[in-house]
Amino acid sequence: MAYSWALRGLAYLDDEQWQPAVDDLSRALELDPAGYPYWWQVRGRAHAGLKQWERAIEDLTKATELEPRSRQHRNHLGAIRYRAGMWQQALETLQTADEMGSAPDNYHRIYLVLANWRLDKKNEALRQWVQFVPWMESAVPSLRRDQPLLHEELCSLRAEAESLLGEFRELEAAYLEILRLEPKSAWAHYGLADYLAQSGQWARSAATYVKALELEDPSDLPMWLACTCSLVQAGDTEGYRKLCERMARRFGQGRDPHQIAFLAHVCVMAPNALANSERVVQLAEQRMALTAKIDVHRLWSMHVLGLAFYRAGQSEKAIASLEAAQKDPGLQTSEFKMSNWLVLAMCRHRLGQDSEAAAALQSARAILAKEKYELDRQTHIVQTLFREAESLLCEH
Repeated sequence: MAYSWALRGLAYLDDEQWQPAVDDLSRALELDPAGYPYWWQVRGRAHAGLKQWERAIEDLTKATELEPRSRQHRNHLGAIRYRAGMWQQALETLQTADEMGSAPDNYHRIYLVLANWRLDKKNEALRQWVQFVPWMESAVPSLRRDQPLLHEELCSLRAEAESLLGEFRELEAAYLEILRLEPKSAWAHYGLADYLAQSGQWARSAATYVKALELEDPSDLPMWLACTCSLVQAGDTEGYRKLCERMARRFGQGRDPHQIAFLAHVCVMAPNALANSERVVQLAEQRMALTAKIDVHRLWSMHVLGLAFYRAGQSEKAIASLEAAQKDPGLQTSEFKMSNWLVLAMCRHRLGQDSEAAAALQSARAILAKEKYELDRQTHIVQTLFREAESLLCEH
């Protein structure tokens, strides 16, 4: 019986009918006060909908007592404490919740922005803000489609934060302020460089990546590739070669398939990546061998090998590898298909097969047009190859 009351209360909560939700969940909790800590949490949220802050906090506190390892309970408690004007308590609760998970809770990150800013901890607020905004912008399409109420709530919270942050609501301004206060902050340099790349400001992005690299290596493998694309797009040949040599010294002697996969990809993005030109092909071949059974890398390994052969002047071998990749039954993303066609276009052009080269380039453009594919932060590889292929083919 308690469960039936709770189910109806949850349905009322989803419809934002706060008082009926409180009533039904109260009946459920009277029948089974300790059975489901989640019921205390959702009744607390219903009380919050009625702006009954004290009751809401009591319920969320009870939920955390019954289930102390629940990050979700603490995040909701922190959000409600913020709404109640208890900014310091809200911040402490949200920080505790943040420490409980291995991955960030991006939905509640906005409350860390708000609470820190209210408490004049502006640098920490900006650190959270520059992470929240990219997540929200990437999540908007699915949120709008699948969770419209959550999307509406997040938009409202974002607008509230933007009002508080003023000029620092713009990500570039936020990063620059962080760096003014913490000039040796490598993560902020990398973050600003990534933002500038997304904006197509390749020269500024490359220069910022160089500053970041002076402080420390990238924190993850994809960031090495992001650095590469900015340096190549900006025409910083020396910076690109230094990056390749640095990455090769760090990862080149190992046999970790993910490290070799990214190293090989970095070293084929432009000509003359390493002093030993044969080493580039060797790395691509090693990648093929190590990732043959790793789906996330396998198809791209065929592409990278083809691009390595192209860089080495072995266009026939390059075409064979690229066409084999096209025929592979594995999942081929739009980014992969476009990348493959672009390298094929360059190979055909080098062999003097101008009509075939033009057709391959047009195939890449057709995918772009058909899917209305935006060359955003996920497609820096495609942008870099498009630029190279179009520059090469348009010269003739």
